Amino acid sequence: MFSVVMEKWNEYKMVFAKRWTAIFVSCAVVMTQGSLLKLFSVKHLLTAGKTGLLGALLIIAGMIVAKEKADDHYVKAAMVGAGATVADYVVHAPHFYGESIVTGLLSMALAWCISKGMAKVCQCP
Repeated sequence: MFSVVMEKWNEYKMVFAKRWTAIFVSCAVVMTQGSLLKLFSVKHLLTAGKTGLLGALLIIAGMIVAKEKADDHYVKAAMVGAGATVADYVVHAPHFYGESIVTGLLSMALAWCISKGMAKVCQCP
């Protein structure tokens, strides 16, 4: 029983780290609106960090609720996009129309890239 709990805990930690990274980077980049100097603002990075935290927690909650369905790649992509979109909308006021949707789409793309990169590094299937 304990080994099953620890296995799930380790899975959720890895998912949290990968999804937080994808949402943080996408939020930070989209919020700059092309002015990459804004990227180095502490306030800007804290806002992106909060967005990543909330989005990753929403994704973990979705995984717990969805259980077996969360193994499907399309469901995972939908959870990343929805989690990032909702988190971006909740954490801060949009800088332009549809910012949270753009952040969600970019998060899905980055999450895919991170997952594929990790699979190649780990030689995992």
